[in-house]
Amino acid sequence: MAEEDAQEGAQEETPQAGAGDQKQQVSGGSKLVPIIIIVVVLLAIVGGVGFYFFVLNGSQSSMETGSAEEAKFIDLYRKRSQPSVESIKGEGLPVFSSVFSYSVNMKDQRHMMQVSFKAKAYDELVLAHLKRFKPLIDNNMMMLLGQWKAEDLRNRAGLELLKQAIYKELNSHFDQEFIESDDHKSRDRTPIKEILIVEYYIN
Repeated sequence: MAEEDAQEGAQEETPQAGAGDQKQQVSGGSKLVPIIIIVVVLLAIVGGVGFYFFVLNGSQSSMETGSAEEAKFIDLYRKRSQPSVESIKGEGLPVFSSVFSYSVNMKDQRHMMQVSFKAKAYDELVLAHLKRFKPLIDNNMMMLLGQWKAEDLRNRAGLELLKQAIYKELNSHFDQEFIESDDHKSRDRTPIKEILIVEYYIN
């Protein structure tokens, strides 16, 4: 009887010891769950950062680079939109003529036009040459302005056409000898660069 009682006691103690081990394993596993979650989150963050820099950023840089034709077009556009330092130095500061002023009867004989303008250039010799031809310029301008109708010059487009006609008239007085002279070093065939209207009136 004593032996049977000892065996039964041993059997009762064995299950109790197993239950305690299970509780310890469960409690230990529950402590590992937050650590595993933190590791997974960190791996996800590192993976996302790596994906951005190596995949998305790489594709974006390749899109910005583009093809050789696009790079060439961008280079040409930048060169056109920004004048070079040499061209700015070559032009120098502009100089302006004295005022040319005219009052003429217009072609319809019912209106009179009064116009005053200055010529823009980049060489004082150009203005001096132009001044020597002023009597001839005055004669030609009276004939030129008298060919216009009032209706032709009442809008901006007509005024621009008038400026172009004056521009051609003034530049026509610079012959080949002047252009190729040593004093006039730019060899410019249109030394008058712009016509600036300072007064304009049609009654």
